[in-house]
Amino acid sequence: FLHTSRLEGFPLAVLEAMASGLPVVAYHAASLPELIEHGRSGYLAHTDPEFLESAVALVGSRGLRERMGREAATRIDQDFRWERTVAGVREAYQEITR
Repeated sequence: FLHTSRLEGFPLAVLEAMASGLPVVAYHAASLPELIEHGRSGYLAHTDPEFLESAVALVGSRGLRERMGREAATRIDQDFRWERTVAGVREAYQEITR
């Protein structure tokens, strides 16, 4: 999945792609470094040439796409499930009100 925006704060399209088992190539911007583990679940690029190089690397290697896609899906499943998010928000509110 190629995410070409440099301006989105927390792009749901990236979460959805990763949850679907797709590795992501994106720019190192906003919250993307919190989602994508560079070299494991996708690539984070700092420059346009680096972005294109990362995209070409994935296109050229089915094994790499599949491995990174599994990593991406696992990352979302472990760290970004709604149940976990809700529990974290609940915990934060409880802490504030103590």
